[in-house]
Amino acid sequence: LSKACDSDSRPVLLVVGLDLHLPQFAGVAEDVIDQWLPQLAGTINESIAENINSKAQGKLHVCRFQSNLIAVLIEQAKQPYAATLASTILTKVASRHWLQVGTSMSASIGICICQTKANTDSADISSTSGAGLVSKALRAFYFAQEKLGPGQSAWVSQIPQDYQPQKYAVIDGELG
Repeated sequence: LSKACDSDSRPVLLVVGLDLHLPQFAGVAEDVIDQWLPQLAGTINESIAENINSKAQGKLHVCRFQSNLIAVLIEQAKQPYAATLASTILTKVASRHWLQVGTSMSASIGICICQTKANTDSADISSTSGAGLVSKALRAFYFAQEKLGPGQSAWVSQIPQDYQPQKYAVIDGELG
């Protein structure tokens, strides 16, 4: 990943996760979630196959990331392709039949584009290392989940500078 950001290409990283933080999924067992992740990966692969065109070049890599997330690295793409792909993924997740779910399912997506050129105009393009790209895409994912609501995607540029994901929030004060 670090080599991808060092080139003149525009790698795009999408972090995709089911909205498992919603109340209806509070008691879902981990083994059920493990059944949903291959379904999510299949949905992502279907979306990629549907959207392959001249706006994406190079290889696409899809892998499980952290515990319940899937990372999609597109070695070279333009911003409209990433937006279309994210939209297709969200639509397909919402319309798919999920094992052991009596209600609809949604996903959230965080998106970051990396480019090392200093003259970039877009705040969604990060001039950063591979690790920074992952960190920013993950932060965009949490922003989509926590602030935009279920079934949304967020770009790095949408995130206020002072945004702190709840997952990393610190409770300050004293008891007593």
